Amino acid sequence: MSLTFAELPAMIKCRLEPAVLKGKLGTSNFDSRLLQPGQVFWALYGEKSDGHQFVGEAFQRGAQAAVVTEKGFRQWQEKLPDAAFVVVEDPLKALQDLARVYRSRFSLPVIALTGSNGKTATKELLAAALGLRYRIVRSEGNFNNHIGVPLTLLQIDDKTEIVLTEMGTNHPGDIELLCHIAAPTAGLVLNVGPAHLEGFGDEETVAVEKSALLRSLPANGVAFISCDDFHVRRMSSTAQTCICYGFSQGTASFSCTQRVKAEYLGLTHDAKGRFRLKGVDFILNWYGQHQVHNALSAAMVADYFQIPLIEIAETFASLPPLKGRLQLDTIAGVTLIDDCYNANPASTAAALDFLSSLSVPGRKLVVLGDHLELGKASAELHRSIGRMVVDRHLDGAFMVGRKMCFARDEIPALILHYQPDYTELDDLIAKVISHIKPGDALLVKASRGVGLDRLITALKTKLREVKG
Repeated sequence: MSLTFAELPAMIKCRLEPAVLKGKLGTSNFDSRLLQPGQVFWALYGEKSDGHQFVGEAFQRGAQAAVVTEKGFRQWQEKLPDAAFVVVEDPLKALQDLARVYRSRFSLPVIALTGSNGKTATKELLAAALGLRYRIVRSEGNFNNHIGVPLTLLQIDDKTEIVLTEMGTNHPGDIELLCHIAAPTAGLVLNVGPAHLEGFGDEETVAVEKSALLRSLPANGVAFISCDDFHVRRMSSTAQTCICYGFSQGTASFSCTQRVKAEYLGLTHDAKGRFRLKGVDFILNWYGQHQVHNALSAAMVADYFQIPLIEIAETFASLPPLKGRLQLDTIAGVTLIDDCYNANPASTAAALDFLSSLSVPGRKLVVLGDHLELGKASAELHRSIGRMVVDRHLDGAFMVGRKMCFARDEIPALILHYQPDYTELDDLIAKVISHIKPGDALLVKASRGVGLDRLITALKTKLREVKG
């Protein structure tokens, strides 16, 4: 970030304490536990805590300064007389305002992408491709919300050539806010599905929310329209350049300046996706059919930014899988599939398709946990997940979470274990360990809030003990 403390009062409403603060701002952090020496600590309000409680810890860890409210400053000024503070009315709004003004200083492409599924995967694929030619700043991990997007923008410096930001949403208006901050020049909407329905009610409302990205683009921007998704191809954009693409013949609801049809080539013997784009064959290093569309989307954007397709294909062929997203490990003869980073019905259907497609000598089993934030449709959508297990002819299911009782009731004959509580997983771990055998494949899938990564860790430990 190329920004000094002296510039702050002209960019956001704030007061410097002491008033003669000098030097460049360090990078930003809002988590005192992860703060590195020289970073600026933003004391944000969270759902369960107030960042002002951790200002002392932040300075103990070497914070350069802390952004606090007036009340927070009074709370800490006597305890930390030598500390530097930026005093604001609302630290979150100050962070967003600073990011917006700072981003406006740079004339460079800002690519924003959103979708109900595949955002982070597509972002990582696209980052790898763009990184072949450009110095890029991209969203780290799942930094895709009202905090993560501003933090990403504040990483821009004079050497940055392209910004790549992921945008997520839980409530109407989130995408519009993020676009107001980031001012994207290129927009990609991957898909619309039954995710975060608690905040939206139905898929149509989700589609309206996602389309805010395309409506925010400037006239000289570019919109990427997936003709494979019913909702996306009905969206409109303010950008004059609209590139429509997909594997199907689906048509967009408005004219495209460029239309590209790719060819799906199926899966390899080990279930990795293949497709052909403009005469170039792609073989992914990631598992599952659903990753093919993510890779196609990333390739389309990278191609627009003049990365040679053959180089994109080579990059995708060697990119390691993302943690917690169809990550395969074979331990003691058991194929363990970690897909517990997050879940909604559409991504679960894709994961179950992948499990069903595997060729293993043993059984195909699944551990399913609650799918959160599905709103009023939650019960019926969980029932549909139970039916998915039947439709894919799986051999058994372990289920955890109160919402999963609806899925359990659809498939009582296949249930190997059910527990409503996921705060303690010892019983579940014991049941799974006692049941799985060499040759089996086991998929683990749930919303991130369920915490089934604890199960993955325990299973790997136990299986390695057996192997040893």
